[in-house]
Amino acid sequence: MTMNEITLVGKKIGNGNPIYYVAEAGATHTGLGSAKNLVDMAVNAGFNAVKFQIVESKKCPTPDELFNGHKCIDIWKQRELTQDEWKELHAYCKGKALPAFATITDVNQLDWFPSESYKIRSRDIGKLLLIKAVSERCKVIQLDTGYATIQQIKTAIGRTDSKVEIIIHHCPSGYPANIENERLSLIKKYKDEFNCLVGYSAHSNNFTIMAMAIAMGANMIEIPIVEVESKSIAPEAEYAISEENDYLKEYIKDLKEMEQCL
Repeated sequence: MTMNEITLVGKKIGNGNPIYYVAEAGATHTGLGSAKNLVDMAVNAGFNAVKFQIVESKKCPTPDELFNGHKCIDIWKQRELTQDEWKELHAYCKGKALPAFATITDVNQLDWFPSESYKIRSRDIGKLLLIKAVSERCKVIQLDTGYATIQQIKTAIGRTDSKVEIIIHHCPSGYPANIENERLSLIKKYKDEFNCLVGYSAHSNNFTIMAMAIAMGANMIEIPIVEVESKSIAPEAEYAISEENDYLKEYIKDLKEMEQCL
C-alpha cells in the first residue's frame, strides 16, 4: 500500500500539501440546531471539513460506563439525531460548501449521511465486517487507532476494499489525553510502517501538542469544537475550542502559519 497523496472532495492531501483541518463536531453538539451552529463555526474559522458521529442510543455498547459523572447512554442520547435530521444536516453542510464526514458505528448508517469519507472509531477497529462494508461504500476510509497494536491496524487495513484510500489517525486515549498518552512519535511510526497518510485526532486543546503533531508529519488534524456556553455533557466538551472572541479562527490561523516554518 502506497498513499503519499490523495484527493478528498477535490482537495489534495498528503506530503507536500497543506494540512487538512477537520472540525470534530460530532461529540459536542446537542441536537440539530446545535450541529448547524457548529457547521457555521467551522466555516467561519477556516476548517476544510466538519465531522460528525452517528450513534444510536439503543445500540450503545456500554450504557452505564461513566465519563465525568455522566452515563454513556445519556451522552449518546444528547447527540442522537433521526435519519431525517441527519439528511437535513447533510444538506446544510452542502449548502455551506463545507465537506462533511461521519464516524459510522453501523453499516445501515451509510445511507443517512452520504460522504466521500467515513471514519471508524478506535473502539471498533476490530469490527472487520464493519470496516470491509464501509470501505466498499466510500472513497477514503479513516481509521482511529487509540491503543490498537500494529498488528491490529494491519489486520483492519487488510480487510478494506482494494480500491479505497486510507488515512490512519493517531488518536491518543483519554478525555482529555494526558501528556504521556499523546505518544506523537507514533505519527512517524505509522507513516513508516504503512506508507500512507496519517492524521492526528486531538484529545486536548493544547496548541503546542497540535504544532508538534504537524511537525511529526500529520497530514490531517481533527480538532473538537464546541458552542460558547454549550450544554453538552460529552467529555470532549471540556477541552473543545469555542469561537468566543474569535479564538477558534485565530487558533486555526496560527496553526496554518506554523506550517510555513517546516
